[in-house]
Amino acid sequence: KKLVNIIDEASNRTTILVVDDSLQERVMLKDLLLQRNYHVATAESGKRALEILEKTIPDIILLDIKMPDMDGFTTLAEIKRIRNDVGVIMISAYLQSEYIKKASQMGVISCLYKPIDKTQLLEIIKNIEERKIPKLPTILLIEDDESLLVSLQTILEKENYKVHTARTFKESM
Repeated sequence: KKLVNIIDEASNRTTILVVDDSLQERVMLKDLLLQRNYHVATAESGKRALEILEKTIPDIILLDIKMPDMDGFTTLAEIKRIRNDVGVIMISAYLQSEYIKKASQMGVISCLYKPIDKTQLLEIIKNIEERKIPKLPTILLIEDDESLLVSLQTILEKENYKVHTARTFKESM
């Protein structure tokens, strides 16, 4: 039962991707979110965010508008093409009414001014989490001991997890 509780806790923690070209802003936001027990990934550019998005499935993305290599709106368009269901909060020191309107039209949940009001940010995240449907992850079990593999698989499947098994790492590929 402890294994199932650990998996449930890990799979239902909100994952947040912070995308900002400012190291100081990324560190501040990451520290704030880690203190609140969120999974946090960071990216220094739109291009890096898209690379991360290929490997990670965040629930929420904090996205800076003004970045040197790829601005926030170009990045947002690519994010929405890849993952239309992710909640995006745009952040900028340069928020203008036309940016807010464009962000809203592109499906952004909220726009926040820098410096970020931490209370406001956490409230928006909480609102997004309340709409999130809890998901059970698919689990890949790799175990060469057949009886242990079958036992773990049985336990997890009784808890409604989808389980794939392999006896070796190579077999799991």
